[in-house]
Amino acid sequence: MAGFSDIIGHEQIIGHLKNAIALDKVSHAYIFNGPKLSGKMMLAEAFAMALQCEGEGTRPCLLCRSCKQAVDHNQPDIIYVSHEKPNTIGVDDIRTQINNDIVIKPYSSRYKVYIVDEAEKMNQQAQNALLKTIEEPPAYAVILLLTTNADSFLPTILSRCITLNLKVVKEDVIKSYLMKTYHIPDYQADVCAAFSQGNVGKAIQLASSEEFGELKASVLQLMKRLEDIDLYEMTAAVKQIAEYKLTVNDYFDLMMIWFRDVLYMKATNDVNGLIFKDEVYDIKKQAAKRSYQGIETIIRALETAKVRISANVNFDLVIELLLLTIKETVLIPPKEVDDDKVVQPLKPVIRIATDDDEKVIEKNKEKEAEAYVICKEKIAKHGLDMKLVAAEYTFDNNKLLFYFTADGRIDFRELVKDLASV
Repeated sequence: MAGFSDIIGHEQIIGHLKNAIALDKVSHAYIFNGPKLSGKMMLAEAFAMALQCEGEGTRPCLLCRSCKQAVDHNQPDIIYVSHEKPNTIGVDDIRTQINNDIVIKPYSSRYKVYIVDEAEKMNQQAQNALLKTIEEPPAYAVILLLTTNADSFLPTILSRCITLNLKVVKEDVIKSYLMKTYHIPDYQADVCAAFSQGNVGKAIQLASSEEFGELKASVLQLMKRLEDIDLYEMTAAVKQIAEYKLTVNDYFDLMMIWFRDVLYMKATNDVNGLIFKDEVYDIKKQAAKRSYQGIETIIRALETAKVRISANVNFDLVIELLLLTIKETVLIPPKEVDDDKVVQPLKPVIRIATDDDEKVIEKNKEKEAEAYVICKEKIAKHGLDMKLVAAEYTFDNNKLLFYFTADGRIDFRELVKDLASV
């Protein structure tokens, strides 16, 4: 258990709690609302320790008997509410540990503080039971509800509690803290701070996690070689991501950071602003090959993939479509061709392509990638011994062309019918 001075960020909430103690206007119920590992428990424990501190002022002194007991989690008037069922806090838990206990006066302190972690797991009966206590609490009672989703509470509970919403902590503050406390290099602190999205607890967890290091290495390896992967090698790339199926959203977030760096490098050519600074060579190379519109397409594809995964769409299909989208946004640089190698006759130029034409082409590419994946599944379904090479829409969208290779004659009439019905 730590005091207020040991908490990184959340200055506004700490100031509010200190003022409540100084002005003797402590509420009977607080809601600490924020993501997992964001610091809700540290704030609640520091507040509870400060309320019970035998010293003067608004900070826990960490020297008195009460503070020492609190640090060891032995303070009799700071009660942690537990629950046997992992996903539910039931009415019996609330009645036994709060309602029936709160009528007993504090053992040795001014207040009796109840800390309810994962309070969003209270079912409606449990919330109704707690509501009766919150409506008419004893003067010495303080109930602290810690939750990742305050919207799960009944409106009547929300109206009777002070809600403190935890805000994100600045990346530079997290980076400085990680380097100073955990002695990690700046480039590693950069990645952990950026990936944590302002969550100090998550950043600390990442800094000391071997699994995160493996995940990052896998993402970087795939991002650097993806543009050189042939279409028939895509299955291996899908399997590489499937190894991290349980943490695939983390995988997507790291991919997002990679393309954030590509975009930043393309726009500024400034190495200092990169998160993956040690990958500057490959980031520069990709920045030169991708357009702003292409990077935007990739970011949208990553967000779409997250939604599809959460909706239980076929995992391999989602990943393959994502990788194809990323792969097809690579710009092919101009290439000099000798006159004697130009195939004649050349098609006549109808007109110069407009911005609208470019948008049609980009849209067609997205549809082609989706059609490629669907056709590949259909080939497997019909058991055809043929290899799909590419899918191509004509500019006017009137035709969809599939290109195949096969060692012998293939009867794909049923396949054509199946594709036509999609």
